[in-house]
Amino acid sequence: METGNDTAIVGSAGAAVKARRRVWSVKSVVSMGLLCSLSVVLGTALSFNMIPFGGTYTFKIAINLLPVHLSALCFGPLGGFVVGVIADFLKWAIAPVGFYHPGIGIDMGLSGAIVAVTLALIQRRRARLAHEPDAEVLGSVTLLNILPGVAVSQIICSMMLNSYWIASMQHVSVWVTLPPRVVNAAVMIPVYALLLRACARYAKRFGLA
Repeated sequence: METGNDTAIVGSAGAAVKARRRVWSVKSVVSMGLLCSLSVVLGTALSFNMIPFGGTYTFKIAINLLPVHLSALCFGPLGGFVVGVIADFLKWAIAPVGFYHPGIGIDMGLSGAIVAVTLALIQRRRARLAHEPDAEVLGSVTLLNILPGVAVSQIICSMMLNSYWIASMQHVSVWVTLPPRVVNAAVMIPVYALLLRACARYAKRFGLA
């Protein structure tokens, strides 16, 4: 005979399975859309392009990756990737510079995914591909455990892949575009780490998780 406790356990297990199967709630999808829009605004109206090179820019001061990284922390690596790719395309559609290169959008998405996966590895927890915002995860973000992820994402996506895409678009050697990207990454790594830690805490405080 099934007791009341057994029924409660079975019900809880069923609810847990259902929660794991659900990717994102409507609230989460809306939140991702808002973060995507914020990334577009930060990448167009609030960015500073320097060192023009053949119609594009190799050095850029902007924090448009911040909403992408926050999306990855809140909604998993897949959430960060989706927000990054869509935000890059919308930014180009609003303020196009040359032709659209999908590789740059993929770089932006990978940047967010790398931050989420690296943080999970440092904290020795399982990095689910997609999940709902977790207050425990957001509350555990510190400068020390978020800095490696930001650094790895900047090195792989900004310094290496982005330099290659820009060089291929301009038909020049990657060694021409790489030095400014190295300087750009060195400036933005600590900036992104500090801002991302603050954003994670505010996201938890204001009820996103």
